[in-house]
Amino acid sequence: MKFIVPYYNQKIDPGYDFFNEKHSLQYLKDKKNGVAYPWNIIPDYIDGFLFSIGILKPEEMKNIIARGGLRKAMKIPEKIEIFGDCGAFQYRYEPEPPFTTKQVMELYKGLGVDYGITLDHIPFFGEPEKRLQITYNNAVEMYNMWKNGDYKFTLLAAVHGIDADSYLKNFDKMYRIGYRHFAIGSLARRQTKEIEHILKKFAEFLKRYHDIERLHILGFGRISFFPLLKEIERHVKVLSFDSTVAG
Repeated sequence: MKFIVPYYNQKIDPGYDFFNEKHSLQYLKDKKNGVAYPWNIIPDYIDGFLFSIGILKPEEMKNIIARGGLRKAMKIPEKIEIFGDCGAFQYRYEPEPPFTTKQVMELYKGLGVDYGITLDHIPFFGEPEKRLQITYNNAVEMYNMWKNGDYKFTLLAAVHGIDADSYLKNFDKMYRIGYRHFAIGSLARRQTKEIEHILKKFAEFLKRYHDIERLHILGFGRISFFPLLKEIERHVKVLSFDSTVAG
């Protein structure tokens, strides 16, 4: 089981004086270069970082791409996995995502992510079925681009649902496209009992598949569900989840 942390432009003073609650002189003199990133401080406790193109500013992305991608520009160690997603919560009230599938694929390529999640739309802030169809259509387009294009990252199908049965139906639809890597979304704001029901359904449902490479759970950090995650892990090669480490 792998732990992925969303990146929110966190910059750290590596010489911060916790006893006196003061920044280091190096940081105060040069706040651009006198900083560290989370992966510089705790690389042994984190398996990867999730970068959302909906959160990164356009100029920031342009600069990162010009410098050779995230790993080079931000000096991310090789052992740290780099995930990319579209930050669907940022445009949840829009009728459609603000990107095209081609734009997302090219941004993932330029940023140099290891794993990219398809362009999705959260079903609860508009017409649920229409948004699920948008998510599916985008997954079809992006799979064809990925399969026939020069992309080195692994593409994960974003899977959303209205209820447990809807999740399983959409997962199977993505599987039939050809996906073997999946990202499960729209769980973070659900009630605990509902999440438990969905995870139990998945644990049973995944028994019928024998070639799932990776299942990633988006925005999920409830320790009480770890026994259920361990059950799901038995049926996939790699299970991972992302959650913030602090508010």
